[in-house]
Amino acid sequence: MENLQRIIRGVFQHGITAGHVITLLQFGYGYVHHVINNNIENGEEICRQIMSSIINYIRDYVVNWVRSIGGWNGFLEEVKVFVMGQAAFWTRNRVQMGLALLTVFTAVNIGGLILRYKSG
Repeated sequence: MENLQRIIRGVFQHGITAGHVITLLQFGYGYVHHVINNNIENGEEICRQIMSSIINYIRDYVVNWVRSIGGWNGFLEEVKVFVMGQAAFWTRNRVQMGLALLTVFTAVNIGGLILRYKSG
């Protein structure tokens, strides 16, 4: 899982942005989806490690960034800027747009759970 840690750090090597958070969540989804669909040996444990690594990174680094930009409302404003920057691509690829929006909503829900866990 050291490679996974390197990938996660690489996503954020130039700082934390809404686009980077979305990228991390999409990567995690894709990785877990691949493991499950290909019946990879020890798949359940691999999926747990993937999710744990991503959640830990979000808890340890991203949550403080979200707070610094005004909480989840600030995050959604950052997402709006990201989305507007990607609008031309998404106009051409509606499936990608749907997946990205689903990822954003997932990020908000995961973030809320992490904040509740961290504060409670």
